[in-house]
Amino acid sequence: MTNFFDLENIYNYKGEVALWKVDQEFLKTHPIVFRNIHSLLFVETDHEELVIKLNGVTVCIKESCIVDILDSYQLEFISVPLTVSVFHLLYSNIFFMEMFKFKSPFPVAYVTKIRLNPILYLDNVYIDLLLIKINRIREILSDNNNLYQKEILVNELSTMFLEYGNILIREKFPRESLSFNNNKENLAMEFVKMLMNSGKEKHSVNFYANGLGVSNQYLARIVKASTGHTVHNWISQFLLSEIMDLLKDTNMNLQQIADKISFSDQAAITKFFKKHTGILPSEFKRNNPVKKVYLE
Repeated sequence: MTNFFDLENIYNYKGEVALWKVDQEFLKTHPIVFRNIHSLLFVETDHEELVIKLNGVTVCIKESCIVDILDSYQLEFISVPLTVSVFHLLYSNIFFMEMFKFKSPFPVAYVTKIRLNPILYLDNVYIDLLLIKINRIREILSDNNNLYQKEILVNELSTMFLEYGNILIREKFPRESLSFNNNKENLAMEFVKMLMNSGKEKHSVNFYANGLGVSNQYLARIVKASTGHTVHNWISQFLLSEIMDLLKDTNMNLQQIADKISFSDQAAITKFFKKHTGILPSEFKRNNPVKKVYLE
């Protein structure tokens, strides 16, 4: 099977960063489902409909936006009209963390938001500004003879992410602007990162507090103040999201799901699911077939 990164018109740096302009004809020849890699879509459309699938759920997009898809999701392009422009930036978490070792450019509230809904609608002026950066990144990725390709790429990517972070704080999350550089905000962000990486295996507050070098009580207070949600709520919502996603996979039974996300047995995961949803996992699976969803 041909590797996506080896295909023509895919601008790629060592499988760590890639960029391509999404094309319907290309997709007909190479139907692709993207898994386990962070995807960022830059979408420009004048009410024509881009159709994608996120974890098997069909989503229709009719306005210009950014779609920020975490690496725990699966992405598939279904319909891309000629009038819709979509650039797809893919990058590994390791590459991203190398650029931002000490502080993420994104506010905590944004990370919370995209976990629940990865689509962020922005005015075209901001999409255009980011696309200028994207086209520059494409130029760098296409120049494999440049002796300083990685260094220039890191510089341009980090500039683009910082520009995006600035837009987010100014336009979507202004209440975070005064405290964004606060150490407490950074601690909350580090907790979220740890949860995304370890949440399937580690469900206790103590694990995250120890990993961050603080007490359980201090972590609970900072996370609540910074995000509006308790540590327990973050962990529960993360697990609930994972269970719901896995229930849509008809090849996995409840015991397999329990094993995958470190519940002791079927009874434990059933009790947890019913407590937070009011229904049994079997009811959820029966009542939630793949359907078309319009996200506002």
